Amino acid sequence: MNSAANVAELKRLLSQTDERASLAARLRPLMPYLQTCVDTGLPYAALLDDLALAGLPIKPRLLERSLYRWRKTRRSPGNQPEKSPAYPADEPDQPSNAAAEIHTAADQAIQGRPRRIETPGDLRQIRDMHIDLEALRLEGEALRKAQQRKERTRHPSSPSSSQESSS
Repeated sequence: MNSAANVAELKRLLSQTDERASLAARLRPLMPYLQTCVDTGLPYAALLDDLALAGLPIKPRLLERSLYRWRKTRRSPGNQPEKSPAYPADEPDQPSNAAAEIHTAADQAIQGRPRRIETPGDLRQIRDMHIDLEALRLEGEALRKAQQRKERTRHPSSPSSSQESSS
């Protein structure tokens, strides 16, 4: 996005507000556009310059706080933030049987665990979750056994197994 287009759009949006209104009231209708600019990678410094040219000079901290609060109001309990495509997928497409067994054991061991920590609510959920230590022990055993099986299938002709068969 070029600066002239940003300034023109900001002026258009500002013309829809009352000049006598508070700074917050004048900034509120700009929030979706400002967020779009930030999402496309426009630095805050460039946004501040464009806002000043459009006739609304504000301090950097006010812009940061306003965008934070605006995002926060858009994120209600039922409307969680969209997952970023930058994160890898949570689950493999077709897990193996051993991985499925281990995953099931983990789900039984720790109830209430969020998939990712993205919000303060996820941290509260972790704090309040129930952990079954016996199930975790069984999960650890299953992981170790799966690892041992994998090692045996990877190296079937190890020196220790040939010595055992000859004695």
